[in-house]
Amino acid sequence: MNSTRAAQAIDSVRTDLKVPGRGIDVLEKGSTTNHFINKLWNAEENRDVVNKFLNNDLCSVCAENKDPKACLEWFQTYAIQDLFYLIDYLKFKALCLTAIPQGEVPTMAVEVESISKVPGYVTGWLHSCMQKIRISPERIAQEERSVAELAYANYLQVEASREDWFNGHVIMIARVYGWSILAKELYDRPSTDRSSVFYTEFILANIDTSDRVNNPDCLSKDARELSAFLDQNVNAWGNEIDQKKKWSSLFRTSFRLEVALFHSAFSPYGA
Repeated sequence: MNSTRAAQAIDSVRTDLKVPGRGIDVLEKGSTTNHFINKLWNAEENRDVVNKFLNNDLCSVCAENKDPKACLEWFQTYAIQDLFYLIDYLKFKALCLTAIPQGEVPTMAVEVESISKVPGYVTGWLHSCMQKIRISPERIAQEERSVAELAYANYLQVEASREDWFNGHVIMIARVYGWSILAKELYDRPSTDRSSVFYTEFILANIDTSDRVNNPDCLSKDARELSAFLDQNVNAWGNEIDQKKKWSSLFRTSFRLEVALFHSAFSPYGA
C-alpha cells in the first residue's frame, strides 16, 4: 500500500525518468542500498530531528488508540491538513509550468502529464477522508489551514524555485522514506492497536510486508524507489564535501516541518 502524499511525491521521480538527462532509470536497474539516506539519517547532527519525528505524540498516541474517540479526532484533523497540502501541491505544479524555458516542449509535455495526475490524488484522499476516516464534508469545508501546513507549503514552493533537481528529491526523504520507517516502527510496537482507522490508513498504507527477506525494513515501494534514485544520481549532481551541509539543512528542515504538522493536529490548542 502507498499513502496518497507519498504517491504524489514519488511521481516526481517517475516524471524525471521520462526527461533525457534528468536521472538514471532506477525503476529497472536500481538496487536499494539506502546509502545516501542512511548518511543523513544516522548523522549525529540529525539524531535530534529523527528522534522527534519517530516519537511524535500524534502517531504514538494514535497507534496505541487508548482513547479511540480522541485519537480519531486527532487523525481526522491531520488528514484534513494533508488534504490541504495536496491542494497546495496541485497549484504549485501548475505554477511551475511558467518556469519552463521557452522551446522545451518535451519537458512541458511531461510536466503537464504529471500535473494531470495530481487531481486524482486530491480526489482520492478526499474520498478516503470521508469514507474511511469518517470526516464529514461540512467539517472539511469549515477547517482552516494550520500554521504548520502553511509553513510547509511555503517552504516547498520556495525551495523548489531556488534548489536544483537533485536537492528537490532530498526534500522528499521525510515524507516518503521517513513515513515508511515511522510506520514500520509503529507496526512493530506491541502496544499498537491493529483495529483502528489510523492503523489501516497510516501504518499499513506506508509499509510493504510482502517480502521480508529482501526488504527486512518493510519499506514501501515508493521509499525504495526514492532511495535508489538518490544513490544512483548523487555523484552526477554535486560533490559530497560541498553539498553535505546543504543536504543536511534540507533534511533537517523537512523533518522539522513534518513534526510540526503532526503536532498541529495533536495539540489541544491547534497551531
